[in-house]
Amino acid sequence: MNLSCTQICSLLSFYINNKLNSQIKETVEDHIENCPVCREKYQALLQIKLQFVQAKEYLDGIESATINIDSINQEEDYVLVQNLSAYSDNELSDEDSLKVKKFVIKNLNARQSLSDIYELRNLLKKSFVKYESQIKDDYSKNVLNKLVIEDEIKRDSSSLKVASILILLLTSFTIGVIYLLTNLLV
Repeated sequence: MNLSCTQICSLLSFYINNKLNSQIKETVEDHIENCPVCREKYQALLQIKLQFVQAKEYLDGIESATINIDSINQEEDYVLVQNLSAYSDNELSDEDSLKVKKFVIKNLNARQSLSDIYELRNLLKKSFVKYESQIKDDYSKNVLNKLVIEDEIKRDSSSLKVASILILLLTSFTIGVIYLLTNLLV
């Protein structure tokens, strides 16, 4: 399979996350080995992924470091601490969200953790927006669609042959009937 640099670049994130079938994965690997431009883009994407992993670890570290578990007297408070991230993502029910709000108001460490979570989220959002604006076209979907279509064409080629033969037979039959009718009428 021969893919252009643009197509390879659009598949890099899928390659990094191991979301490609073996044939496409092998094509991407071969291309990265032989193309210095795509190899550089691949390494840049790996760095971005590493930064996101580090940001997540940082967030987890902030959450566990700024809230002193010894200061939490009740098991319910511990559950509330664990829900800070879900609260910041609006993933809690109204009742649980209200409990977390009350807890954050009472607990300075929880407020700081929540503030750090929001700060990190804004930083990630700004990075994403900046990166997204640098991309002129998103070819990922187009490349994957093209590969699926090519695969379907290869599979459907036998049915196309059968359909072509049927059309030829019907055409021949129709011509024969017309010929017979014209000879009978004359």
